[in-house]
Order: sequence, then structure tokens, then C-alpha cells
Amino acid sequence: MDGDLRKLVDYLSEPDDYFSGVGSGSFPSPKNLLLFARHDVQELQQQALANKSHHRFVLLVAVEGAGTVHVNHRGLTVNPGEALLIHPYQFHYYSGIDRSKFDWLFITFEFEPEDSLVSLKYSVLDLPRQAREILKSFVAHYLASVGQKKVNYVEEFLLQAQLQRILLMMLKQQLGVDHALVEQQGETGSGILNDINRLLMERAGKVTLLTDFAEALSMSESRLRAVFREQAGVSLGEYLRNYRLNRAMGMLRNSQLPIAEVADLCGYGSLQAFSRAFSNSVGQSPMAYRQRKPVPEKIAEEPEAALES
Repeated sequence: MDGDLRKLVDYLSEPDDYFSGVGSGSFPSPKNLLLFARHDVQELQQQALANKSHHRFVLLVAVEGAGTVHVNHRGLTVNPGEALLIHPYQFHYYSGIDRSKFDWLFITFEFEPEDSLVSLKYSVLDLPRQAREILKSFVAHYLASVGQKKVNYVEEFLLQAQLQRILLMMLKQQLGVDHALVEQQGETGSGILNDINRLLMERAGKVTLLTDFAEALSMSESRLRAVFREQAGVSLGEYLRNYRLNRAMGMLRNSQLPIAEVADLCGYGSLQAFSRAFSNSVGQSPMAYRQRKPVPEKIAEEPEAALES
């Protein structure tokens, strides 16, 4: 047997109490795991708006290529070997991606209670070597499992346990992070996306038109549209529509605010305008959405002209 293990065993002392040990608590297990990768920057940006699993966690790992992940109003730089956990209903988008070498891994899952992972919000962590080894084994195990018609329960539990261990290692690493530094992340970012996100935060609850953004940034509307599309890869109107919808979805799920108040806080101007826009995009009314069980969302397309009005 391993000599190092034998040395460690020799250090064990006699227990003071044979019925009192370590591990009185429990840590939840991630469920309904799904893995996918992005190799193309344009696909990453388009899919970020077209498909959203709002009630799911998203663990992003930059395998190759750096970039900025905009989570709510913060711009977080993610470098190769680093990971970021995006929480349910957090609006997120991407910019400044290194196009020369780009491979990002996404692991999405359900997890309750969500508060168990709250300390990982807005935290970009450099995965330690041991976590990377577990991650490599986890991806290989997942690839082997998805090729089977039916995965047995032991293999499912092993996958869940591997991801659970990665999350626990991230939580342990987070204990040594300077939290004051984490709070500052994203506040000094530059670029049109950061400017727009800052204005959205400052004007939360107000109806803000494209003309308002252009005036605040001392740009013409046409110039603002062009610069935003160049940097973000999508139109500003599409981005704003999804931002408001995502914020509204989170409020409908996670609060008991009256729907009219949700409409106001998300900048729709009126309950009628909110209900119409929400139903057209999500396929059901805000009330029906609030009452139903969470499932992955796909935001419907709308004409460009309607988005940027």
C-alpha cells in the first residue's frame, strides 16, 4: 500500500469518544446536471440572450481565452483556468473575449437551498490543481454517461458528488479571498457595456429610451447603436429587452411584489405594456409565469425595429 498513507495512519490517535466525530451537518447535492461548451464568440453572445435557464446555476470555466462576464451591473474579468458561478436569475452577458483561442465550459445545475452558495456571488476564482483534476475526471465521466441510454443511479451520484466537491473546494478557496476586493470588482471597467449597465442601475425603475442613453453618453443614437453592436455582438435594443425581461422574471419568482410594481421597477412604464411584452416574449402572462414550476426559458425573437424604439 501507499507509503504516504501508512505514515498518515501512524499519526492517528485514540478517539476520546467513539460516538462523537466530525461531520454533523450536510451539504446539498447539485441536481439535473448539464454540460456544454462554447468555442465561437458570436455563438456565445447570441445564445446568452436567446436561451436562459433562469432558475439554474451556471458554473463557467474558462479553459482557453480570457473575457469579461457582465453579471447584473458588474463586469468580471475571467482568465484561463478561472471559474465563475452565476446564480439563478442573474442577468449575464459577455464582451472582450479573446477570439484567438476560445474554449469555455458551462456546467448548469439546480441546487437548493441557493443560500448555501451565496458567498460565491461575483467571485472569480483560480481553480487549484486538485479542483482541475476533479473537473477533468468529471467531464470525462459525463461524456461517458451521456452516451448511454440509461445512466444507473451510482454513476449519477458519482457525477453529483464530483461537482459537489468542486463547489466545496471553491467555497473553501473563497474563505481566503479579500471580500473588499470582490466588492470592487467590475466598478472600474470600461467600454460601452459597462456604461449601459451603470446607467441601467442608476435609472432603475424609470422608463429609459435609446435617446436617454445616447444623451447621457454624449453620442448620437446611430453612433451608440453601432458602437454597442461592435463591442457586444448584438443590438442594444435586444440587449435592453432581455435585461428588463430577465430582471422581471427574477422579481416574479423571488418576491411577492405586485405585478404592477414589478412592471414599474423594470422600466416598462405601465402594467399593460409589461404584460404585452412579457406575454409576447415568454409565451404566457406574468401571473401565469409566477405561479408555474420553473423550467428553462427561451426568449422569443422580436423585430429589430420594435426592440430599438
